Amino acid sequence: MKGNKALEGIFIIAYIGIFLWMCGPFLKYLVIHDRPMAFVSTDSYAWYTYSKGIYDSGSFKYTPSFLNLGMEGFTSPEPPLFLQLNAFMAHATGLPLYDIQILLVMLMVILIILIFFVIVRSYNPFLAYLSLPLCIITFTWPFDASIIFGIIPAVFGFVFLFVSFFMMLNMDLKYSAAIMGLVFSAMVMGHTVRVFEFVFFGGVFIIIGFVLKRVNLGFLKKLAIAGGIASITTVYHLVIFWQRYSEGSSFNFVPLDQGARYLTITLKDFKFGTQYVILAGLALCVYFLIKERKNIKCLIFTFPLTGFLLVHFFRVNKIYQVTFFWPSLLGLALGLVIFFVLRLNLFSVIQDNKIFHFWLSLFIAWLLILQIHYASRGYREIISDTGTTPNQAQWSALMWIRENTKPDDKILFVYFNDYPEDFEYLLFPTERQMHYIPLEDIDFALKQGCIVNHIIKDYSVPFFYKRDPDFPLKIVKVDKSQYVRSNMTVCDFDYVYGKRSVDTIDIKGVNRQTGIFDRRTEYVVNFMNELKKRDNFELVFLIDEAAILKNNRPGEACV
Repeated sequence: MKGNKALEGIFIIAYIGIFLWMCGPFLKYLVIHDRPMAFVSTDSYAWYTYSKGIYDSGSFKYTPSFLNLGMEGFTSPEPPLFLQLNAFMAHATGLPLYDIQILLVMLMVILIILIFFVIVRSYNPFLAYLSLPLCIITFTWPFDASIIFGIIPAVFGFVFLFVSFFMMLNMDLKYSAAIMGLVFSAMVMGHTVRVFEFVFFGGVFIIIGFVLKRVNLGFLKKLAIAGGIASITTVYHLVIFWQRYSEGSSFNFVPLDQGARYLTITLKDFKFGTQYVILAGLALCVYFLIKERKNIKCLIFTFPLTGFLLVHFFRVNKIYQVTFFWPSLLGLALGLVIFFVLRLNLFSVIQDNKIFHFWLSLFIAWLLILQIHYASRGYREIISDTGTTPNQAQWSALMWIRENTKPDDKILFVYFNDYPEDFEYLLFPTERQMHYIPLEDIDFALKQGCIVNHIIKDYSVPFFYKRDPDFPLKIVKVDKSQYVRSNMTVCDFDYVYGKRSVDTIDIKGVNRQTGIFDRRTEYVVNFMNELKKRDNFELVFLIDEAAILKNNRPGEACV
């Protein structure tokens, strides 16, 4: 018995090693970096900045003032749990906050896989071993969007959603209602939308459990107690969530029929023929639910069925994120096909051989890794530097601003990156009041063939909320426009950042080109040169990619 446990431990460690190795390209196989890695989406910068505020102040009661145009006393409606963990781990380890952020999300994804492994193992260890290989696909495109696209609080919420699956199968444990209440509370404060997914997963679990007579009124009573505990402990966050939902925020469940690849994941994304085996496995899930109906653990087969059907018939904003963990949920379906075949009399000699199942599982994993390496080698080699991930020059310029300017200084970005929407999130790490000239305005100037008086937009969070003084459990949405300074000109800013060259990455050819001098950068260089001719401005920072000018007399006429 001890020998079997030791072998199983080695088997699990081997898979953890494989998962960590699959995560390697996100961080270039290093733990510490001199700039963020795999910040492919602008949301990554938002979570980094909120966490940095907690890291510096020790509290999430109020957001840093630079996020609200320099105004104090505003609060964030975002769920706080991951942000606080991110800041705490950065303090505890001494690692850069941006490295901790990516490391944590990678480890959380691996933890989710292991939690589901434990759930499946409670039904049958052999099935659990055979369900692991498909989980490798979690770390390939488009499933790896869970790690690189800045939906980190969502992943944190999934940890507790999967823990709730485990608890539903073990509600006979002592204090299970209280434990489940804590899990629900963490789910709400981790990512509130996960509660809606629990309604679907839990609802199917309970309905089928009642039909199979595996769930009784005592189960529902404990679940109700857990919900009551969570409602009391998280009432503030539930009120905020409902308020944002009723205001028509991004939490609204809008159908997603098209969009970025990671929004529309389907079975075709599994490739290598595994999608057909998964479909057969889903049919077997129904068969095993009926066959094993006397065993409450058979209800594990409701999870892949619900996860698959939920997204196909209810593919809406936020709920689509379930697909990032299809490799775990549907890995059970794929493993069930192999498990079913090995239960045939033809394989009676090996069907209870644990070592054989270990090696078969690792062999399937090896085949998948070979296919992944062949199919996406170029993509994986550059993933850490794609999207909105800053290059070294961009990051050094942002850090220069943070370290060499005053907290109340106003910074104008003439041109930073080729992201017309929400690119201001990239500037959050400066921790300064930021403004920018829209790309379309620069393009308009290029068409005119001359330097124009530009439109200047503010950079801030999209929502301005304050705590309601009359009702502490409520937040009040404040009209952002009352704080926006209109008719600002370049002369009003303390510093002006101008881009001098751009770099591009050709994903197919794995070819990175740096120092490209395009029409926009040519315009910006001319713009900056015109400013330098004025007495107000002096050059204080210069690298190949960018220049920063200091305005010694902000507010005075300069052009």
